[in-house]
Amino acid sequence: MFYSPDDRVVDPNRTLARFAGTHAQLMPVKGADDAQQHVLAGRILSPSSTAWVAPTTLDFIAHLPPPA
Repeated sequence: MFYSPDDRVVDPNRTLARFAGTHAQLMPVKGADDAQQHVLAGRILSPSSTAWVAPTTLDFIAHLPPPA
């Protein structure tokens, strides 16, 4: 799960607490371009982190098991 430790929209500590103990892989994104540090990737609000977030997401999807 991508998250920003500096998110100004949601409390990152509550987000982390919600996923504690799950199998989620937590991926902190620091320095996104979005002033609120909430939109972590995308051409308009956070283009500088898209180059890392997009391929990481595609790699995750590629390794999902096929649907039953």
